[in-house]
Amino acid sequence: MMIYTQAEVFRRFCVAGLLGVCLSAMFVRGEDALPRRGVTALESRFAERIYPLLLRGGEVGCVGCHDEDTSADLVFIGDSRDDFRMLLANGYFDVSRTDGLLDRLEAENPKRRMPKGKEARPWSPEQIELLRAFAREVAADFDGEAKDEGFPPELLTPYRGEAKGQTDTQFLTWTQLKGKVSTIFGDDWVRDGADLFQENVALFGGADFEKRFNESSRATAGYLTALEQMARDVAERAYVSRSGPFAGADFWRLREANWEAAVVYLYERVLLRRPTEREIKAAERIFADLKAREGEISARGYDLVFALEVTDESTGLRSVR
Repeated sequence: MMIYTQAEVFRRFCVAGLLGVCLSAMFVRGEDALPRRGVTALESRFAERIYPLLLRGGEVGCVGCHDEDTSADLVFIGDSRDDFRMLLANGYFDVSRTDGLLDRLEAENPKRRMPKGKEARPWSPEQIELLRAFAREVAADFDGEAKDEGFPPELLTPYRGEAKGQTDTQFLTWTQLKGKVSTIFGDDWVRDGADLFQENVALFGGADFEKRFNESSRATAGYLTALEQMARDVAERAYVSRSGPFAGADFWRLREANWEAAVVYLYERVLLRRPTEREIKAAERIFADLKAREGEISARGYDLVFALEVTDESTGLRSVR
């Protein structure tokens, strides 16, 4: 019965962990993604040759005027790398584009010509030609690439702004939850031939495009009920079968040596992050409570599931229940 005691301990812990998975989003570090060819070299030349001209003039210059308070479509971030990728992604280097950088710098109409205002310093012909030459470098480097087929380079840069006071919604829909469980636990939640995700689609607020066509984007009481049911089942099966986050020898070695290290390991495998101090203390309370009740838990009954197969040799008929 000892294995069921351990399963009970870690099942309860994994329920909490999987609940966190279901309510957290997975993020990909922009720095790990590969930029399109030539971006890095062009960034350097842009920073050396072009960006000082865009910064020139301070508040009445290009970057200073087109800040976050502007009503114009063009908004500079204030960092040469980020601004280069923004200009590149939005086609502002295109020499044939109306409302591109060159078009606005060379416009004859004073209402369209940039920079504006009496204090603004117009670009000299030599500076405009420098931008034109750089724009040709950009065009040559990305010649033949469909702009809608490449990952936007400005999204490959990390966010450098202020942290928000509250987090964005991290709710996972029915479809996203199924993918999450499949990826982390290797489980489709099919039991005895029944797809339990499909059977609980109404509780999860999912859309199967047969009977339900609108997928919910908020957690309801029904969603959390189905989530707990699924979490207990999936986590227990993974623990007993040593699959998903329990696969390999690392977790089992840590479990015997140090429960806190085992908790950290599971958080990193399931939530893709380390636990906070508060979460470590919560896990410690669970372990202390279960240790005190070990005798009671060991004496509990449990569900035994087995398959019965019947075959008739004379007819070849076969049935499994």
